[in-house]
Amino acid sequence: MAVETAVNFGKLLGAAPYFIDPTEYDSLSRGVEILPGLIAAGLFQMVQTSNSWQDILKFADLPFIRATAPLEIEADEMAFLALNNKEVTLRWLNTFVEEMNKLRQLLNDGDEEILSAHFQESGQGRADWLRARKENDWVEENPINTEPLSFTDRLLGGFARKRLGKSSE
Repeated sequence: MAVETAVNFGKLLGAAPYFIDPTEYDSLSRGVEILPGLIAAGLFQMVQTSNSWQDILKFADLPFIRATAPLEIEADEMAFLALNNKEVTLRWLNTFVEEMNKLRQLLNDGDEEILSAHFQESGQGRADWLRARKENDWVEENPINTEPLSFTDRLLGGFARKRLGKSSE
């Protein structure tokens, strides 16, 4: 009853209900909360240990600053979060390494058109995500139906409505 009240109140405010279990949240959030810190640490260490580090310092600019910004989180906190659910963190890290290997292959193949299309697809995906985030307009693959079921839907699972060509919308 409390969940239904909260859902209905949210709908009145224009929100869409979204339910996720804490374990699923933890697993999904690793890719966008912990992985950027791991990537930033790897990127910074790679550049810092380069023989050209002193020269690189002179022209490292905004892209490098942004890419390494996750390192501003406390080191102890980042280590704790990365190890808190190590299996999930490793799964995300392995997936990232696979993506980097794909990118390496695209670069190695040297096809500018395909590489450009890869960047275009990634850029469009990011732009779509930022738009949806700004507008809070999330497309659900399987939206939660919180409308009360009619007698026919409860009895026949909506078969009669579909058979008669009626829609619940």
